[in-house]
Amino acid sequence: MEGNFGGKDAEILEIGEQTGEWKYYYNDGKIKAMGHFKKGKKKGVFKNYNEADGSLWLEKYYETGEENELIKCKFYYKNGQIE
Repeated sequence: MEGNFGGKDAEILEIGEQTGEWKYYYNDGKIKAMGHFKKGKKKGVFKNYNEADGSLWLEKYYETGEENELIKCKFYYKNGQIE
C-alpha cells in the first residue's frame, strides 16, 4: 500500500509486528485505509476511502489474517449505497 501510515493509534510490538488499529494516508494527508492487526495479521474490517472525496468505497473482512483469506468484500457507490 502506498502513502503514509501511522497515527496515534498505530502500534508496533517489540518483535516488529503490527498490532491494534492502523491508518494509512494519501500523500495529501487524507485517510486512505484503516484496519486492525493482531500479531502482524489482518483481523476484522479493513476500510478503504476514495482519495477525491473521502467516501468509503471498499470494506474487506478478515477472520484469521492468513494471506489469501478474505471472508467477504463490500463495494460502495459514491452515494454510499452498497454495490
